Amino acid sequence: MSQVYNYQFTEHRGPFGAEDSIASVDITTDYHLKSAGGKTVLRLVQAGLGPEKEWDGEYNATAEDWPMFLAILSHYVPNHAGVVRRVTNIAATIDLPASETWSRLFGNETFAIGSPYALKFAGSHSISGVTKLISPGRRLVGTIPDLNDAVFVLTLHDKADKSKIAIELSTYDVPAKVLAEREKVWLRGIEGICDGS
Repeated sequence: MSQVYNYQFTEHRGPFGAEDSIASVDITTDYHLKSAGGKTVLRLVQAGLGPEKEWDGEYNATAEDWPMFLAILSHYVPNHAGVVRRVTNIAATIDLPASETWSRLFGNETFAIGSPYALKFAGSHSISGVTKLISPGRRLVGTIPDLNDAVFVLTLHDKADKSKIAIELSTYDVPAKVLAEREKVWLRGIEGICDGS
């Protein structure tokens, strides 16, 4: 069942279902848009996370994921506005720590926002483009020019002595067949990371 709320410009409604829960917390996200110098400026404000230790996980996820969202949005709006986005997700667990996995993918490369990157999968396939966001050893958001200027997010999570690799690929007007072929190549490349092939 979906709920529809009337937006009030003077107050926050709170989370969906807040009326039904005594223990609900008002976590709000505001989007402020303004024009400045012929450009649109978006200011995003999230409020309501508590200072208690129980909120640390939510705070860390929020602090990490909003910059990723904004990096993707800042690429989409000027380059693909109005075009339907197709999202493909690839995930695998690798029998190496995240630091070693990152090293095998990127070597000793250092990246900065706006600089070129090259991701080297096992085998001969690589991905290259422009860095949109970087958290060394953890996350890279970059463009893929040869897929109609797609955007991908590569995230690594430590799991004891293993790492979980997740790739989210956002494409625009790329045929499904091309994406399916690319996904197979990437999966083979990810599987070969452990043996360094």
